Amino acid sequence: MPTPTPQRSWLAALGIYCKAPVITMLFLGFSAGLPFLLVFSTLSAWLRSDGVEVAAIGFFAWIGMLYSIKFFWAPVVDRLALPLLTRAFGQRRGWMLLAQGMIAAGLIGLAGVDPIDNLGWVAAFALLVAFGSAT
Repeated sequence: MPTPTPQRSWLAALGIYCKAPVITMLFLGFSAGLPFLLVFSTLSAWLRSDGVEVAAIGFFAWIGMLYSIKFFWAPVVDRLALPLLTRAFGQRRGWMLLAQGMIAAGLIGLAGVDPIDNLGWVAAFALLVAFGSAT
């Protein structure tokens, strides 16, 4: 006869989500998912509300292609060592830090650029956000 496993309380079961690695992954997942939403929906609504032409906004949809073709640079991420970051943090953590930095730089750039006067810069910063998020 098998011995029954002891039942844990629901509070003890939720306790695993308070551990540092789980919380770290929660924030990393959020920081990777936020740019996805920004690139696919919020950016076009923001551009439209600022009076950018619909044809120009349509070209911004191409930025979302970076999420579909990320398998092209995945082998590079696996094999290419970043000089300072790889030594300090390791291969994957170094690339994660670089990708998070790209996302942060792109979001800060998007926040400070007027899309009417600098549509090219908006596109460049949106590409940076999408590339960092897809990486």
